[in-house]
Amino acid sequence: GAVAYEKSSFENDDQIKINLTSAAGTDYKYKYNSAEDKWSPVTTTDTIKVTGNTEFKATYPADFISIVADQSQAVEGNSYGSYLKSNQLIATKTSDANLISFMFSPANAKITLVITYDDGTHTGNSAKLTGSNLINSSSSEALTLLPLTKSGQTHTYVGIVYPGTKSEYYIVVNETKDSATSEHKHKVVNQELKAGYNYTYNFSSNNNLILNQVTVTPFNKQTETEVNDAT
Repeated sequence: GAVAYEKSSFENDDQIKINLTSAAGTDYKYKYNSAEDKWSPVTTTDTIKVTGNTEFKATYPADFISIVADQSQAVEGNSYGSYLKSNQLIATKTSDANLISFMFSPANAKITLVITYDDGTHTGNSAKLTGSNLINSSSSEALTLLPLTKSGQTHTYVGIVYPGTKSEYYIVVNETKDSATSEHKHKVVNQELKAGYNYTYNFSSNNNLILNQVTVTPFNKQTETEVNDAT
C-alpha cells in the first residue's frame, strides 16, 4: 500500500499543471476525478486545444515553486506537507492526435537516513543536511529532513534534495539520551545525487555516527496518466 508521506498514485482532486514546452507562459491546470478515473480542466480556460505531435510538460504539485528548506513542517494539517510540496513529479510527452499520456517521475533526488542505536533510549530531535545547492542551484541554507521515526532503537529521516554533484555536505543529527543533548556530524564529499533516485545512509551509533552502508535505489515511477478533453 501507499505510504502517507510518499506519492505513489493520484488521489481525488489532485491537480497537475500542463504547458507547451515550445511556448512558455501558458499554464493549463487539470484536476483528477478518482470516481471516473479521469482528468479534466479545472476551468474552461484550462482546456487544451491541440492536434497531434505537440510536446507538453506536466508538473505535480501544480503549485510547485521549489524544494522547501524545512521538510519537517506540517502544511494544511498534513504532517508530511512540506515534504510532499518538495517532491516535484514531472513528465514530458508529445501528443498523439488529441490524446496526451504522461509518465511522471521525480524531478529531484531523495536522501534517507537510517540510524540504528545500541539501545532504545535515544530520542531524535532533528536531522539536517548542511552545505550548498541542496535546495536549488545556488542555495546555502540547511535542509531539515522529515522524521518518520525518532524513538526506539532505529530512527529514520527522509528529505527531497536538489539533484547534481555536491562537492561537500554534512549529515547533522541532533539527539537526546539520558537528558543530555548531543549533535553528530558525518561529512559527505563529491556525491552525485541523481533525480529520481533515493540515497539511503545506514548508520549505527552509540555516541557518534558510524556509516555502514549507502544504497541507491530508483524512486517508484508513476504509471502512465491519460489527460482527456484535449481537443
